[in-house]
Amino acid sequence: MTLLTLDGKRVLLTQSNDFMGPALVEVFRNLGAEVIADPRALDRDPELPGAIVRAAGRVDVLLVHLALLAPSTPAGEISDAEWRKVFAHLVDPMPRLVSAVLPQMFERKSGRILLMGSAAALRGQKRTGSYSAARGAHAIASHHVRACAGQSACRGAGLGCRHSRRRRAGGRRGTRCRQPAGPSASAGRLPPPLRLTAATTPQRHAGNLR
Repeated sequence: MTLLTLDGKRVLLTQSNDFMGPALVEVFRNLGAEVIADPRALDRDPELPGAIVRAAGRVDVLLVHLALLAPSTPAGEISDAEWRKVFAHLVDPMPRLVSAVLPQMFERKSGRILLMGSAAALRGQKRTGSYSAARGAHAIASHHVRACAGQSACRGAGLGCRHSRRRRAGGRRGTRCRQPAGPSASAGRLPPPLRLTAATTPQRHAGNLR
């Protein structure tokens, strides 16, 4: 028995043939969403992200899925060309996609932008300096669009979510997102985001979009 359906939701997924793309397409379609799956890499043409969003029409969920095989160059040997290639694949397309989709979401006062991130953004990985730096840029840039880049998988982020600081055990402080007061999901809004971890499956990720 299916406990969750995404009937009527239109999900735009980038680089749908790479990395987690095929699994995400399958899961979201099985849950009833209409998935607009674009397989193209977005590193070459700066106009392509906007064109993809415009061609998709209504987008209820933008799933920013940017993938590249991580180079294994020692930190002291990373060339300018490698830095540019990695950031062109993993960083540059994100603000272009977000800028293209936000106007329609603001107009409807509803929508989600989800980002497939990496644990490399938080703790780095040996011999993946350029890749880890690019994933770190996701975590920084996402806060400017009020999205919450998540560890190893991703966290769903609602437009207009608020970041609050709370103290964890041991005196450490963490960040959480909460949805501002307003209409419920039954009034056409999607619910607050669910934090995902490295062990989270695509099925549980999709469950955040009820």
